[in-house]
Amino acid sequence: MVFNIPTNNYFRLKGVRLKDKIILLQCYFIAGINYFFNRKKFVTVGQFLMKDILVKDENGIIFQARAISEDLGYIAGNTKPETKRWFMPKNGEIVIDVGAAIGKFSLLAAKKGAYVISIEPHPLTYNALMKNIELNSFKNIRALNVAAGKEEGKAELYSPKNYFGRASLKNHWENKFDKVKYIVDIVTLDS
Repeated sequence: MVFNIPTNNYFRLKGVRLKDKIILLQCYFIAGINYFFNRKKFVTVGQFLMKDILVKDENGIIFQARAISEDLGYIAGNTKPETKRWFMPKNGEIVIDVGAAIGKFSLLAAKKGAYVISIEPHPLTYNALMKNIELNSFKNIRALNVAAGKEEGKAELYSPKNYFGRASLKNHWENKFDKVKYIVDIVTLDS
């Protein structure tokens, strides 16, 4: 049987502390069993992470991966693989990361010496982004807890109630989870 999970990306992640390594291996084991026996309900490996942990990616960047979230997929590079192929910031460049999530691309750009503006509207994901910036002591990132749009104002942001890492300004984008609504500020990129 062939599995359709890009496991090699996940196995590049390393737990920072011993407890992080143990919890990460436990998560992989439980995810593998669930994928094999209950593929229809399988969303991501991170849905089986039961505690927040610290992991280091292949670039040496440290991230806090939140329990029951998309975070491991973002850190491993399984989400937005097309961006990963062309995203090559250089020292001194300015990078604007709209929908920065937990900062996978923002932190990579900062490590390469770019000045980064990270825009993340979800309040809990923004807090995770700030934690990841702090863990790496980056001073060349400015994070904003807003949404980007064509005009300034407010919007409703929908996110799964008990699962972190996904959000949309469209209410009907996801039907696997009960959703919670946040009111977020919208700014234009030129404001």
